[in-house]
Amino acid sequence: MSLAQLKELLHLPARPALQTTSVERSLVGDCSMLTCGCLISESYANILVNGGFLTCPVCSQSKTKVLAPVEPLRALYRLVRERDTPKIARGKSGSRRSAQPFSPNATNFMNLFYDIAKSESEKTEIKPLSAQSTENIDVTSTETPIFDSSFTKLTGDSISKLDSRPANKPSDFPISPSNLTKQLAGISSRDEGKEYNFAKCFPMYRKQYQHATHQKFFKPRSQLFIATAISPDMRKFVLLGEKRWEVYEIPEDPARAPTLVCCGKSTGEYGTHLESLQMPSTQNTILIGTDTREKLKSWEHLYCALSDRHLVIAGTRGVVRVIDLELRGTPVYTYCSSFPIRCVDISPDETYVACGITGKERLSGTEQTLIVLHQLKYGNIGGETLLMKVEPITITLPYRDPINSLSFSLDLKYLACSTVLELRFMVISVENSQSPRLILKSLRSLDTSLESEGITDIRFFPDNKLMAVSSVAFNAPPIIIRTKIDSIRGVHEIAQPVMVMRVDEVGSTIHRIAVSPRGDALAFLDRNGMVYVMLAPDMHHETRRVVIAAEVTNAYRMRESASIRFSKNGHRLYIVDRRGVLYIQDFAAGLPLDSGVAKCKILN
Repeated sequence: MSLAQLKELLHLPARPALQTTSVERSLVGDCSMLTCGCLISESYANILVNGGFLTCPVCSQSKTKVLAPVEPLRALYRLVRERDTPKIARGKSGSRRSAQPFSPNATNFMNLFYDIAKSESEKTEIKPLSAQSTENIDVTSTETPIFDSSFTKLTGDSISKLDSRPANKPSDFPISPSNLTKQLAGISSRDEGKEYNFAKCFPMYRKQYQHATHQKFFKPRSQLFIATAISPDMRKFVLLGEKRWEVYEIPEDPARAPTLVCCGKSTGEYGTHLESLQMPSTQNTILIGTDTREKLKSWEHLYCALSDRHLVIAGTRGVVRVIDLELRGTPVYTYCSSFPIRCVDISPDETYVACGITGKERLSGTEQTLIVLHQLKYGNIGGETLLMKVEPITITLPYRDPINSLSFSLDLKYLACSTVLELRFMVISVENSQSPRLILKSLRSLDTSLESEGITDIRFFPDNKLMAVSSVAFNAPPIIIRTKIDSIRGVHEIAQPVMVMRVDEVGSTIHRIAVSPRGDALAFLDRNGMVYVMLAPDMHHETRRVVIAAEVTNAYRMRESASIRFSKNGHRLYIVDRRGVLYIQDFAAGLPLDSGVAKCKILN
């Protein structure tokens, strides 16, 4: 690419034309991106600002604002100017020598971007969001965790009501334009073209791919799956039936259909095809619990969770099974509880499996809410990493309300849980697995109607400073709260969360939430199968945009609802419903006018 072509990339709107109403373009060294996705000069944008907003001179969209500077193009401007003007360099010996003139044909465009990114990364130190300073908030509580050698009990009667006052100071939000720029700079192997398409399309335009794993499910009165899950790396998804399970591989190319990797039955049989299953060897399976072999003869699947390597299935009769997908679906761990299992989740690094249990006290016989944390320990045998030992740890919560959902944070420090009847949600610190500690608790408005499903999902943002909570209850739309768990200073303190936003546009029947790894967008799935996507770069009502991105199979109860998850770069949204259909919403597949790119329905 020639020097003139490189300069043409930097010709952006810089000032209004003198004698016409058009915009004059010139070589821009302070390139910035607006919230509409267009690129202009930051100094020109400051001139157009009126009341905090401006009208984009490129697409004419009103109420836009400067999102963040585009550092790669600014660095490209500096590099082009340096190479365009020959300089006199001084050698090690102190003698002057003429610099070699810049040869446009000798410089490859991608190599130039690589040089820029390398030089900028060496000059700029990107700190993680968790290391950023936050305001100190004194939180006191009379609750004292009590630990025992056989179980861990978290006691306390006081409940912290959720503060409904929105945080209105910019410092209250961890996702600022500068922080967003740092997050985008940390994304590995970023495709500049895809990133440009994403900035122009998200969340308004996307290209949808749809793949059915079972054609017979489109026939009337066909049997549906009871649960689904998607792996964190977006390479696999599972379809769970009452007696069997199937794991499919998602190709990198979204236009290709998924393929079956392995499958199995509740009896323990496994293999790569349902027609050729085999029984596992009892020597390679860890069994914990009473009457385990008897219970395994007559149990059914209910819930599932999926990591990159392991599939966790929980079912009737208190059975929890861990399946190794790299061993073609071999069951490697089975746990049988004396009490029913309500929900299950596995940590992203596959070191913990959490199970929500409703138990009973031995003396009084009253119901008690428990969380059994299974710590998985691995060993190397013959060059393979295999599960060697499992240590269950029981956590007793100070409530009788059954647990409805469990969710680990990405850094594995926290475990969030919610209840079904009294709409409570809590955060437990599991950084020290032997001494877990309740660090946050709150609740939403009580709904005792038959239609209520309580709090259905709870998800951490990438930095754990924000958390999204959804419910199926009267007048209970999803909310985003600031956890304030980073303000805890003592072992007896409980964080007091503050509500940041209510997403009223999506309604009060939300089953699932997915948080974008970029920290500026969320996806919501409601009971009727509608998938909503919300973009809110700074988590303010004024700047958020809500659209309907897809419609999938509906679900009467939360555990039958579809699974949703964003890709690691946030470009795609993956959805798997109970009919076994995979939907891929690609927001970086092209530009708004390209073939196959459709517009979403705008709600706000």
